[in-house]
Amino acid sequence: DARLSSSVQQNALAALVENILSFNRLDKGRWQRREAEVALGELEPLLREEAARYPAARVELSFTGFEGAVLRADPELVQLLFLNLLRNACKYNSRDPVEIRFECEGSTLRVSDNGVGIPPAEQEVVFVEFHRLPGPRGRGGAGSGLGLALARRILRLHHGSIAVEHSSPEGTTFVLHFG
Repeated sequence: DARLSSSVQQNALAALVENILSFNRLDKGRWQRREAEVALGELEPLLREEAARYPAARVELSFTGFEGAVLRADPELVQLLFLNLLRNACKYNSRDPVEIRFECEGSTLRVSDNGVGIPPAEQEVVFVEFHRLPGPRGRGGAGSGLGLALARRILRLHHGSIAVEHSSPEGTTFVLHFG
């Protein structure tokens, strides 16, 4: 349906513009972090809504440790962080269903997927702005190279970190630490 295709393109364009503007503000030091208590359980409906927009496959989300978990962070940046990780997990995936697991234990979070994986030589450079992985990377097409760079900037602003904990052709797990 042409309307569905147009809607998908509009959502993708809106996400790209959001990333570019947010990245620019963070890069130039113009983001004034508004720290508050972020209840992770409240992110679940937002992430489920975003997952339901993915047109290429069914997306199954699971959450462990989110109910009752609270981070001291900028709520808008935390939303942007998790939306980017979810979008990447969908885009760099060729399976149906796309499976994404969000886990929280204290100030450590893990986001795991069943996507195409990140080659060992690329596991650090995927966090460099505008770096895109070579070759076919699932059914989502090439990304902008901003999602993971933005994720790292968000975590650094919170005195934290993000890294690839594990990756194979069966999927990837990112580990996130909030400071």
